[in-house]
Amino acid sequence: MSQAPPTLLQALQQHHVGTTRPAFIEALHHPDQEVRGLAAAELAEEKVASALPMILRAAEEEKDPQTRLNLAKAATWMGSADGAEMLKDICGDRNLSSWVRLNAARDLFDRQDHSFAPVEMTSKRVCRVEGLRVVGLVLPLLESIYPDEVSVLWFCPGSSGGFA
Repeated sequence: MSQAPPTLLQALQQHHVGTTRPAFIEALHHPDQEVRGLAAAELAEEKVASALPMILRAAEEEKDPQTRLNLAKAATWMGSADGAEMLKDICGDRNLSSWVRLNAARDLFDRQDHSFAPVEMTSKRVCRVEGLRVVGLVLPLLESIYPDEVSVLWFCPGSSGGFA
């Protein structure tokens, strides 16, 4: 019988982070990027509204793109428009990996926010994505943003995915 994955709190405890809100806030600046993301998620899950400015500040200062994404997502779980703007910025940053950009787009799409353009599309441009869930989310999103321009979708199992 397989075990359930650890909860956020259990994962933080595995990294020797205390179980108090001040410990979670302090963990937003932990050297381990996973801990920073877990701490923000736990604060968001507990709906600690007073922590939102600190989560946003940590996201603004974050150097690792995936961790910045995780911090911004936690802020959006708390209803932050600034967190959503960070996700939109991530979507539009062509210097980031397509995986990070797709995750930001998926999170915005899940929030029913279709006001962003995750990629610039031109006629007959090819969009390659990995994973059926991503295909199911991204294709309708791209079609709604660019109804006359999305013409081909490749599903590439085992590829790195991304936008061509």
